[in-house]
Amino acid sequence: MRSSRWMGWFLAIGCGSSVALPAGAANNVHTKPVIPSDFADPAVAYDPQKGIYCAFGTESFFDPIKKFQRRCSDDLYDWGAVENPLDPDGNEPDDGLPGWVSTAPGEPRNLWAPALHRFGSTWVLYFAALEENRFRNCIGVATADSLDGDFEARPAPIVCPIPPYGVDKKGAIDPEVITSGTKAYLLWKNETNVPPANPGEPPASPAEIEVKELAPDGLSTVGPGQVVLTPDATWAGGWEDFGTGPYIENPFMVRDGSRFLLFYSGDDWTTASYAVGYADCDTPMGPCTRVSTAGPWLSGDATAQGTAGASAFIDPWGDPWLVYHAWGPGAPGYPSNKRGMHLQRLNLVASPPTAQIAPGPMARTLIAWPPITGLGHYNFDVQMAVNPSPPPGAEYRWLHHFAFVHGGDGYIGLENAGLVPFVSQGRTAVFSIYGEGLEAFPGPGATCLTLGDRKLCRKPFAWQPGKAYKLRVWICCGAPPEREGLAAWIIDPETGEETVIAWMQFPSEWNHLGNLTLVSADFLGGVDTCNQVPKVYFAGLSPSVNGPGTNPPTTSGNWSAGLCPNASAGGAIHQSGVLYATGGDGQFGACGLGGEVALLLLPLYLAKRWRGRSSARSPAR
Repeated sequence: MRSSRWMGWFLAIGCGSSVALPAGAANNVHTKPVIPSDFADPAVAYDPQKGIYCAFGTESFFDPIKKFQRRCSDDLYDWGAVENPLDPDGNEPDDGLPGWVSTAPGEPRNLWAPALHRFGSTWVLYFAALEENRFRNCIGVATADSLDGDFEARPAPIVCPIPPYGVDKKGAIDPEVITSGTKAYLLWKNETNVPPANPGEPPASPAEIEVKELAPDGLSTVGPGQVVLTPDATWAGGWEDFGTGPYIENPFMVRDGSRFLLFYSGDDWTTASYAVGYADCDTPMGPCTRVSTAGPWLSGDATAQGTAGASAFIDPWGDPWLVYHAWGPGAPGYPSNKRGMHLQRLNLVASPPTAQIAPGPMARTLIAWPPITGLGHYNFDVQMAVNPSPPPGAEYRWLHHFAFVHGGDGYIGLENAGLVPFVSQGRTAVFSIYGEGLEAFPGPGATCLTLGDRKLCRKPFAWQPGKAYKLRVWICCGAPPEREGLAAWIIDPETGEETVIAWMQFPSEWNHLGNLTLVSADFLGGVDTCNQVPKVYFAGLSPSVNGPGTNPPTTSGNWSAGLCPNASAGGAIHQSGVLYATGGDGQFGACGLGGEVALLLLPLYLAKRWRGRSSARSPAR
């Protein structure tokens, strides 16, 4: 998987972003695959320079000459043709594989579980492959200047726990990267559970997840490794055990600010029981304590079986996603079935991490405001009305995103349910900025948190369906008064009442607000339905350089995303300046990807929000 500075808090796949499930309870509501072909152990990464996503996968069972798979997309919905990232043009000897890999005709290659991370301007690809002498798996590394470029494999493996490379643990698979501060770490699974086959190999023992620090360029490891998770006697008979003892693999790790969550796949990959669990870790190198004791964190259903080989990535808005593979309907296993790639939104909740499916963004509208000075706009006013009321139990949010001229970005908006437990369930106003060097001062009755490199403030706000509210962000006076910052509040145009959410100080070098903003409507889950989606009306009002004014937006573009068919963002800018950004006829919900995903222009605007986590998963055995 990719690695990144996660936005903090705990992660959950969200069909109800604030509903806490028992630690052992598993989610089994799934979307249809976005890549229905055989594409196991997927890793998705986003390249902000190219403005594209690329998915990397294990070799296909159906490919007569085994190669890694890469498919790229600019919208997470339509994926390009399959190519080999080590040899995109098809003219390299041995398909671009390094000399240590088994490439003789008729021999397996075991090209499994690619993982990616960007170090500086270089993309580094980690992968498992079969070593040609002892026929055990090792982890290799390759580099490229862009995510869709030609990756060049390094001549030696980076991790290879077999003679003559190192202590014999009968091989390593499933690489993954996690960062903490300025350091990056490589995770992998040692094949200690494999029965001996070569002279002198140790007997089978429980599988191990090991972690080791990476050098600053990501091309070698530093210092000793640390085994952070291995099944013990208490795991016997648990959900990871499929008759020969507990089995774990495919590690990936995310950070919640002060804690680290280690996710792994367990049980038999060839069956419907293959699933994902997690452990709680103090640091990337442990110690870790298994949490998924009563059952997996993520499991399958009749349409998506054996849901595992998972990883996570961040989109240009800073929102996290889960990517994993699953067998389709029917009996799992080759050759009658295949493992397609699935995408699910991840929501941030407090504790514990829970498995909740989020259908994904509903609609996005990119707005271009009039030209500004180099310093930037002082304020943005957007009018928003939601009508009709959301169906009971469903969770939505409606946001106006902005970015500073030379710094971070953020949003102001409305929610119909608090997304983290420090706000009671109910309608709220929300204000958030991403970036380093921020200080937040909540308004009366509001609460602010630091989540990674993000400040998030919420205030209970009983907004009424059908009523238009003015959402304002304004660079102005602060606390103390001589400090400049960004204030956020909501104005009731009928009464003039102002509801202050918070004021945030930001670094002076950010200047003021840029001339591109984004309005969005998101369904976050709760009620699994594809209808009754409320229409949302946005009106761009008055950004200006020197304070209040009337400068309506000049151009816009609409896109939509959703996990139901016929998702659409209707309308455009009218003479009144009103933007209609809704679900059209309400075709949104957890019903499978449909429509277009709204990611087309965002690399031009919100690439700075990217929290690069490039990722890869488990092996395809």
